[in-house]
Amino acid sequence: MRLIGTAVIIILCFNYPIASAGYQYYPNFIGNTWTLRHADDAEDRIVKVDRTAVISGREVNVLERRTPGGIDEMYIFTEPDGIKIVRSDVNLGGFALSLDYDTPEVFIPAFLGVGVSWTIKGETTVLGFSVKVNANATVVAQEDVTTPVGTFRNCFKIRQDYVVKAALPFLDIPSLVTYMWLAPNIGLVKEMDSKQVVFELVDYKLFYPWDVNHDLKVDVVDLAEVGVYFGAFFYGTEANNPDVNRDGIIDISDLVLVGKHRGEIYLPGQ
Repeated sequence: MRLIGTAVIIILCFNYPIASAGYQYYPNFIGNTWTLRHADDAEDRIVKVDRTAVISGREVNVLERRTPGGIDEMYIFTEPDGIKIVRSDVNLGGFALSLDYDTPEVFIPAFLGVGVSWTIKGETTVLGFSVKVNANATVVAQEDVTTPVGTFRNCFKIRQDYVVKAALPFLDIPSLVTYMWLAPNIGLVKEMDSKQVVFELVDYKLFYPWDVNHDLKVDVVDLAEVGVYFGAFFYGTEANNPDVNRDGIIDISDLVLVGKHRGEIYLPGQ
């Protein structure tokens, strides 16, 4: 117990600066869910980090996107240089396409800022013909966004230009331009589709591992949750999982992770 107390004091006394990294703007943890709605009707778009899957021997998270037009899925994982995508199943202009990336493409780069741009290049075949899909993304602004949930500060506005090139005489898919707004530590808060229809955040759920009790803030209560199980082996799947780094044992590394993020609040206005 003395060791635990000493560790907690050390963690509380140190200030851990958190870089403004891309993963903060699209938190990639199982269960994270964003529900967006068009103001004029009840049409919802639900984006959720739904489950894990294995693609080419690599464990990835499946980012599921549900709209009245169908379900899109993106298979993503996080690395130091950003959130990467290895496969996507998408609906474009009424056509279902499954795109595989031999080399994982950057979905969200490690660091975001106005003027930063990147391209996701994918290719597939339809009836033996090649179909190439390029998504060119650019951060065009940083601004506050007000939604029915509240006001989110310092959001990045990202323009996405989709260009589809198909060697099929009957398949003519026009280029599309969409926008999305990402809030720090929250994720997706607003979208505008290619028809300039706006969807705003009406509900969200976040499951940061270091927010052990999932009250959308990291504080001494989360440290206490870890301390209760300190030294124990833990392989549970409960929502309140004190094994913060998911390595099967509750130890000093879990306390350090909670301490590193202590003070973060995942609510509007922060």
